[in-house]
Amino acid sequence: GNITIPKNVTFTGTTTGASPIDIIANSTTAVSGASNIEIDLSTDTNYIMQQIVLFDVLASQDADMYLNLRTTGGSFRTSSNEYEWVLMERKNGVDTNGTGSNGDSKIRLNWYGVGTTSDEKCIFTLNFFHAGSTNRTTVGWNRIGNGGDGHPAVTEGSAKVIVDESHDRIRLSLASANISAGGYVHYGYKRT
Repeated sequence: GNITIPKNVTFTGTTTGASPIDIIANSTTAVSGASNIEIDLSTDTNYIMQQIVLFDVLASQDADMYLNLRTTGGSFRTSSNEYEWVLMERKNGVDTNGTGSNGDSKIRLNWYGVGTTSDEKCIFTLNFFHAGSTNRTTVGWNRIGNGGDGHPAVTEGSAKVIVDESHDRIRLSLASANISAGGYVHYGYKRT
């Protein structure tokens, strides 16, 4: 059952059951055949990290996924030399491969494309550090699932925005393809 406490209470012992992890937002509304997916980030600096888990991701054709960040209250960073990134990926039957950039207009999230059929869905887990502060936003991610040819693939990557500023939204898009996803969960990990 639920307990309602009508006043402020100070606990002197150890409290249990309270979590330092918030679900900031979530959606189980599927997106199908969209040119991009945009998700808000929190600008609350009490979060040491924000994590977005995007599930059941598919592409309309074999294509790589990209990420752009929006300056808080402004526009998406899409000019050259806005991001530095690196990724590595391993696909079944193929040696580990990867790439990177020290000055790009986007963050590339994978190497071997995104799956295109219902049995090739992937999950992207995106971790954002300093998104709400005026420090450089850093992104770490992984992708599990299938590449554009249907073989299992795993990806790890890291990136940063090359400017010290706050960011309040992300945009995910595919190169020359439309994106579909089953939904997402957006978590916030508190400092204390």
